[in-house]
Amino acid sequence: FSCKRRHIRDVKRDKYLLIGFDTEFQSPGDPVDKKTIEEGRAKYEVLSYQFYAENDTGKTWSGIAIPDQRERISFAEFIVFAISKGIQDNKIATVPKTIILVGHYNRADLPAFRERKEVLVKLRNVRKSFVSSGIPLTVRVSFSEREDDFFDLKVYVRDTILLAPMGKKSLAEIGKLVGLPKLRLADDPADELDFKKNMKLVRTNMWDLFRRYALLDAEICVLYFKKLTEMYRSVTGESF
Repeated sequence: FSCKRRHIRDVKRDKYLLIGFDTEFQSPGDPVDKKTIEEGRAKYEVLSYQFYAENDTGKTWSGIAIPDQRERISFAEFIVFAISKGIQDNKIATVPKTIILVGHYNRADLPAFRERKEVLVKLRNVRKSFVSSGIPLTVRVSFSEREDDFFDLKVYVRDTILLAPMGKKSLAEIGKLVGLPKLRLADDPADELDFKKNMKLVRTNMWDLFRRYALLDAEICVLYFKKLTEMYRSVTGESF
């Protein structure tokens, strides 16, 4: 991850970046013994980290990161990845201090980051989801190899499952509400269930399908959160 320091400067609080995020993973296929668990080798394998971002001017971009086998990236690295991609694609020229990170049922995705314990302990557990409430996370990120080259961001963590109406809590239902149906991996329900249990094979053998499926989930989160934010702004006059 790298970008030139000239891009980084303070901006107003209303200059925020909305990032929808999601992960895909592979659960351990075989039973594990006590020794494997004690050695920490019984974790699920993270297959990808993906995002869909939109800034305050309406410009959008997306990206997907594939970690090394059995490895995990850090929370800060993921934020830097999303910001750097926006700069490289000429979508943004400055980095907002305020980041809104939104996922769907983020209890399943936030533990995928390398420093998950340090992140989760700073969040509130609300109905089995993690949110930052009124106090954001302060995330120090670096955009070069220099030790003095860092930048502090304020990250608000949100979960769309807490904002969904009763009876429409699934990401598929939220997608319908914003006119973006969730992508199916197969027409036959049994085949789709089998694909979801073997996402590593989907990633290896059907990359285009895997990529579209992964990125769409992150986009749905952004569109739904944005829709609710616009409704909130029309009533209160506040940004978020």
